[in-house]
Amino acid sequence: MNRLPILAFALLLSACAASGSVQMKPAGFSAVDSKKSAAVEVTSSVADKADTATALKQAIVAQLASKNVFKAITTADAADYQLKVNVLSVSDVGQGTRIMLGAFAGQAEISAQVDVIDSKAGKAMGSFIAKGQSSGGTIFAGTTQQAIDQAAAQIADHLLANRLP
Repeated sequence: MNRLPILAFALLLSACAASGSVQMKPAGFSAVDSKKSAAVEVTSSVADKADTATALKQAIVAQLASKNVFKAITTADAADYQLKVNVLSVSDVGQGTRIMLGAFAGQAEISAQVDVIDSKAGKAMGSFIAKGQSSGGTIFAGTTQQAIDQAAAQIADHLLANRLP
């Protein structure tokens, strides 16, 4: 009996886990003080992605708050740090597309540049690229929101890993 069709079907349905990554800029990154406050501003270089920028901002604020990265998330004029996030690329996979195409819809992806600025000193703390990718490969795989959540988690985790003791 030929097992090739069964193997091909199994590979098609095998899931790719949601993931994310951080790519440092050459200049490095200064540690942030978690006893201070921060403000988050998200813009998009990608046309017609204002809704994605809004969703990313909400996800970043939620991650920063739940992981206690800063004392408070506040307005730009009151913050010790500014997180300026710019969406560089988005590959959308919506729920409708996932339902219609299943595994063939692929994986949603988002990439954003994060610049951290010390507002009080007026100096750049560093910059990095955060990426998020949804799960994929099955009809139950994730959508763009999962990629956004992964990118937000990468941002919060990177700041946690680079904070003053």
